[in-house]
Amino acid sequence: MHKRGELFRIWLPPNDVCAGSGDCAPPEERESDYLSRLYDDPLYTYYDPPKGYASAVVADRTFKACAVYDNGADNPLEVKRESTKPNTPVCGGFRARCGCDPGDRVCIGGDRQGEACDGDDSVCGEGGLCDACPLFGGVTTDDEMFIPLGSYYVDDL
Repeated sequence: MHKRGELFRIWLPPNDVCAGSGDCAPPEERESDYLSRLYDDPLYTYYDPPKGYASAVVADRTFKACAVYDNGADNPLEVKRESTKPNTPVCGGFRARCGCDPGDRVCIGGDRQGEACDGDDSVCGEGGLCDACPLFGGVTTDDEMFIPLGSYYVDDL
């Protein structure tokens, strides 16, 4: 998570396997094993003894992670905007989504707040700009990231 991340949770195995994006929901029957509300100061968890995940059953090796992001719902000044995207060479690189294409933009301010505007400020009405972008994963601190980090060891028994 980066600056728009509000809640990050992980459930240790066992978990159902998600078939793809959009169909994955947090387990309702139990609390998360890890919870962080601070993108810039994550909680570190150490397991002694280390946990093993060598089961032949996929669910017994499946971690589930979920995040909640706020792209300006609580504070419209925090909306990701095309006009304030970072000016860095990585924005032109592979998988970088530093701003957004005109077809992805919506109005910020004006009479048509939140409506699609295809890069045209006049669609947004007086005081509005066609400048708000959806959140995507990316490579700068203005982008969102969803990367659980961990470590492992090999037991030489």
